[in-house]
Amino acid sequence: MDDTNLYANMFEADRYNVDDLVDQLRSDIQVFSELLWTTGGKLEPKKCNFTLMHWKFKENGEPYLDNTIHNAINITDTQGKICSVIKYIPPDEATKYLGHYKEVTGSQHKQERVLQQIINEETTFVATSHMNAELTYTYYSTMFLKKVTYPMGLTYFSKKKLRKMQQKYHCVLLQSLGFNKNMSKAVRYGSPLYTGIGIRCLYLEQGIQGLQQFIQHWRSSTNISQLL
Repeated sequence: MDDTNLYANMFEADRYNVDDLVDQLRSDIQVFSELLWTTGGKLEPKKCNFTLMHWKFKENGEPYLDNTIHNAINITDTQGKICSVIKYIPPDEATKYLGHYKEVTGSQHKQERVLQQIINEETTFVATSHMNAELTYTYYSTMFLKKVTYPMGLTYFSKKKLRKMQQKYHCVLLQSLGFNKNMSKAVRYGSPLYTGIGIRCLYLEQGIQGLQQFIQHWRSSTNISQLL
């Protein structure tokens, strides 16, 4: 069974202890593990982790997430022996979900670094390859765009940041296609139907994918669509 999330909270409690919340989560995971075992399945510890969202407040009333490190959760088998260890991930540490890095705090630092690394590697590849203009554009449209825009349905990078990310690559790409690297942006991003080159603007691609993601959830019958 893949992509299963378990949640534990104490919203109704007047006061609660973090250790009690961890114990409740441990109990829930233990029950889930035993249910899997009875149906012939088993937890994969390498793919399992847990995060705590424990809010605290500064003197001025500003809320923040507590980054206190907690011990891993041990899951036992039917004989009482530890069979799985569920590691703790702080709220400000990114976790990879289906190719996308996400932090509980909402930060995009990890995803930004990964995306920039991909663009840098692709820039080096295009600059050192011996592909002609036709092959270069084919590689750009079928490989580069797929790699870079894959997680963009869930990102919200600013226009300035994405422009900076893609600037060096676009200069190398334009030269490989036989154009001046200082080509007007209107021509650079314009459609080939209107004599444009057809290079994609990552900021627009991000917006398009985000809108598609929203429509997909809006038209479905899932918990997310009901929340929306």
